[in-house]
Amino acid sequence: MRSCNSSPTGRTRSRRSHANRLAKFGQLTVVLAALSFLGAAFAQATGGTATVLLPEDLPTLNPYLSTALITMQVSPAIIEPMLTVDPTGDYVPVMAARVPTPENGDVSEDGLRVRWTLAPGLVWSDGMPVTSDDILFTYAAATEGADSVRAGLFAKVESVTAVDTSTVDVAYSEYDSSYLDLFQYGILPRHATGDLAAMPSWEFNRAPVGTGPFVLNAWRAGDRIVMDRNDHYRTAGRPYLDQLVFMVVPSEETRVAMMVRGDAERMLWPGANQRDTLLESGNVNYVLVPSIYILRMFLNLGERGNPVIGQAPHPILGDLRVRQALAYGIDYDLIIDVLAEGRVQRATSPFELGWYTCEVDARSYDPARAAALLDEAGWVMGDDGVRVARGARYAADGTRLSLSVMGYTDFRLLEQTELVIADMYSELGIELNVKNVEQSVLFGGWSDRAARKTGDYDILMYDTGAGINPQAHVFELLASSRIPSEENGGAGGNYSRWSNANVDAWLADAGSNPSLSVRKADYCNIAQAINDELPQIYLYQFADGSALSVHLKGVEANTWAGIGWDVANWYLE
Repeated sequence: MRSCNSSPTGRTRSRRSHANRLAKFGQLTVVLAALSFLGAAFAQATGGTATVLLPEDLPTLNPYLSTALITMQVSPAIIEPMLTVDPTGDYVPVMAARVPTPENGDVSEDGLRVRWTLAPGLVWSDGMPVTSDDILFTYAAATEGADSVRAGLFAKVESVTAVDTSTVDVAYSEYDSSYLDLFQYGILPRHATGDLAAMPSWEFNRAPVGTGPFVLNAWRAGDRIVMDRNDHYRTAGRPYLDQLVFMVVPSEETRVAMMVRGDAERMLWPGANQRDTLLESGNVNYVLVPSIYILRMFLNLGERGNPVIGQAPHPILGDLRVRQALAYGIDYDLIIDVLAEGRVQRATSPFELGWYTCEVDARSYDPARAAALLDEAGWVMGDDGVRVARGARYAADGTRLSLSVMGYTDFRLLEQTELVIADMYSELGIELNVKNVEQSVLFGGWSDRAARKTGDYDILMYDTGAGINPQAHVFELLASSRIPSEENGGAGGNYSRWSNANVDAWLADAGSNPSLSVRKADYCNIAQAINDELPQIYLYQFADGSALSVHLKGVEANTWAGIGWDVANWYLE
């Protein structure tokens, strides 16, 4: 499940530490170092067309109407944010004149007022000037526009007020650690859109006006989106390309064949199993950077299917010793090195990237220790090789140590991981049954009585992760107040039903303190608490892949942004 939350600033984390983090991927980075060298000392070639292959079409180019990740790969070429995050994890201005900070006076000491200033001389692609009124309109579109999917970003905003034609002040009801991400999905032009009540039917949605390096030429649904150079782009001589084409090619085999033949310059999300074919062609570089997404096991600590406050413990997983045995019973190195062929890396907490990286001494494979813990917890080996309860803390005597794991279908590596872990557990006398469902079922809501919402499961396995700001993501997954229940109507995402008062306090502090060092300390305390009590078991962190023509230059792979973030710098050699 690809979902992301981002954050304030990563400025205190050094570039060297980020490079060290990337280096852990070894061969996965392949040509990353070469690609990140932009050749500033050399004249760049101009002109030509670059074609990017997409696996699916976009529902819209309006980022306030869709959370689809595919939209955010394409729309920034036209619709720009105030700030973006560069590959090192630093915030950098795009439409903004500067990054708001307490040091430059743009952020009040209590964080309740943030001033945003537009870069001077900005104009829309139709030649109209960009003004503070467009920022006000964007705020209105996000919070009042029909079918807006971005209102949550502005939940703590009390008002947005124009100071002058290029400056606005944002007032907050309480400190929001995500204040730098407020306008991350772009600024909308009031004059080129329409009535907020009719936002889903705006012509803008399929023919947007923006400040980005390209403008829309044509959009043939299910086929391609053609963009031309924006003659009003703020940087002289940019973009280098005359034209950018996003071509929809659902078949991965066809996309790979096109890259191998040299019929396209970039392929989005190539499968790891395609790397060798792409590289052997001699026409393609294959780039991987660490992904924010971490595959993990959510262990249900509460009684199955009884989503009420104060519910009884899970008869098996309620005992910490059983959870510890499950963690010790996984051969992580075998899964990473053999099953995933070294294309992922071990993860030990939700805090694996950026300024908030925490090192946790997590459990390694130790089947003897796992077996001893199960014995100690009152689970003895049965006649059929599956353990049964005999004096267990929460389970009646004779209960089989049988659990189910639920992931989502059509994800081969996830399913293989489940099956391999089930085999490892069988050697310990643990029966693990794989019962995967479609994404729409797994990620259903409370009204659907989805299993993860109602707690009608033993173990969930899927991938999710935090962006440059982990606060909203980890709060939703770990705060006691976010346990879905009958009393709160199923609100929240603490699907493990884990309650820890210290974690709640650390989350509250991290969400209200502007100091990154304090926030990191809070997150590392949380990481250790997870490791101690095991509401989740972290398996591995994915890498994001991209296939590039050897002739496409000026590209920087970026963990934190979609492929469209630096299209102004692309050129053909």
